[in-house]
Amino acid sequence: MVTVGAATVLSYGSPSTASPHAVFGLSSACDFKKDFHLTEACRRGQHPNAIVWGDSFAMHLVPGLLKNGELSFVQATKSVCGPVLGLAPFEVGFGKGYDKKWAETCLSFNESVWRYLEDHQEISTVVISSSLSQYFAPGMQVIRSGGAVELGDVLKVTVAFQDTVKRLVALGKTVVFISPTPRADFNPRYCHQRHIEGLFVYGPEANCEISLDVYHEKFEKVIETVQGIRSVDRLRFVSIDDALCGDRVCVTSVNSELIYNDEGHLSVFGSEFVAARLKLIDVIRDATGDTRSSASIGKID
Repeated sequence: MVTVGAATVLSYGSPSTASPHAVFGLSSACDFKKDFHLTEACRRGQHPNAIVWGDSFAMHLVPGLLKNGELSFVQATKSVCGPVLGLAPFEVGFGKGYDKKWAETCLSFNESVWRYLEDHQEISTVVISSSLSQYFAPGMQVIRSGGAVELGDVLKVTVAFQDTVKRLVALGKTVVFISPTPRADFNPRYCHQRHIEGLFVYGPEANCEISLDVYHEKFEKVIETVQGIRSVDRLRFVSIDDALCGDRVCVTSVNSELIYNDEGHLSVFGSEFVAARLKLIDVIRDATGDTRSSASIGKID
């Protein structure tokens, strides 16, 4: 079962209360507010050997994992809270609830996921994903486990993620890092809806496609961070760009089915489409040692 709830999500992964389209994964209960603890709602199968860990950009991968094959896994996700140890983002002066106190809950949540992984050796594969933009958005800073507050930058965030992956590998886990989606500075769902309703759509994204040039410019820090994370030895990397992007643009719909829910999050259809194009189930089965199938990742034409 995939839970879709009354929420839209900010570009850095924060549910609010406006839309019926947001994807929480197995259940809205898997958007943890405090520390992670395994519940029936956030477990698929009786003997899981994988975990999906991250923010709302990990949540939106779950429908594709359910649709495209048998996989037993645990979901450990918290909105805005990327799957990284010892570093959390927080918002300064905007009053949206992601303040230093919230950031401390993010640090604690990720430590609780780490403890779970230490205690459960049967979880052999860790699938991580994050928007990453929450570390660089205007008005955002980062806090470390020791309480130090700093401005987020590519080097600090990259090193923190690299260190987390290395710790997971040292713990005996296979890590699969799935990139965030390609994005621009508009909402593809809203764009398509205006076309459907016969309303005027103007500007460079009037066709509702994402320009690669705009994506690379607007999300330069995210892309640079992704490249840094993927360089870690023994990490398995999957790029959603390979499923959606050609030489100039990234598609946001297929046969009138919408791939995006908002500026960056996949719809249920989008999640299923991406998972099928990238053979995510095969990638994760291969990582867990399930030899029923295997896959290699290459650019989609």
